[in-house]
Amino acid sequence: MAVRRSNDPRIHRKTHIFLVERGNQLGLSASWFNVVFHAVVAWLVMRQQPTELRGLRPKRVVVQPPRWFTAAEVRRLLGAVDQRSFRLFFQVMLATGMRVSEAIALRVRDLDAERPLIRIPCGKGGDGRLVALSPTLRERLRAYWRVYLPQEVFFERRPGIDRRPMLAGTVNAALQRAARQAGFTEQISSHRLRHTYAIHSLRGGTDIVLLSRSMGHRCISSTVRYLTVSVRYPRPSRQ
Repeated sequence: MAVRRSNDPRIHRKTHIFLVERGNQLGLSASWFNVVFHAVVAWLVMRQQPTELRGLRPKRVVVQPPRWFTAAEVRRLLGAVDQRSFRLFFQVMLATGMRVSEAIALRVRDLDAERPLIRIPCGKGGDGRLVALSPTLRERLRAYWRVYLPQEVFFERRPGIDRRPMLAGTVNAALQRAARQAGFTEQISSHRLRHTYAIHSLRGGTDIVLLSRSMGHRCISSTVRYLTVSVRYPRPSRQ
């Protein structure tokens, strides 16, 4: 069905209102709304359906600085996690900068038996990378393995019972429970753990190129944005 061209500003306004309402119903952020908006325009243009949507201009998205946790907030958050498997999962993310998908896909064989290293095989682009482990975290991982004896994936859905990998939704729900229990009133995402790793690494003197590699960034510009945050934003969250 073709979309007829119209110069009526009321039609333009109704179209814009419809797209905004649908974006709100789906819980889309401003950046995702822009992606969907331009995808709709491209879809119509590709099918040679005349439309005036290109005359609408979504608002420019202001890039917000990454949100992260202070050391005290990390302790408070981890202290509120109600299960050992989830607590260790979050500790691994905080100590390695893994994405949640990478931590879910972590396998037993990715832990180096001889050296304090962990291999992250499922980064964007498929490139594996090695990240150093602290002696404390390495011992916690070993102790966890001795208790639950995971066979393939390290973080199982029900340790020792259901050998399938954890679900991202279950991980995020556990993080949200812990955040509420710890007194955080804002929405907390698992990606903030990754941001926390980056900021604390830079403040500890880690080289920006080394940090970019350890986080699996394809472009160093993705890492450079943390430099400004580490200098200008000493307090990461409002409560």
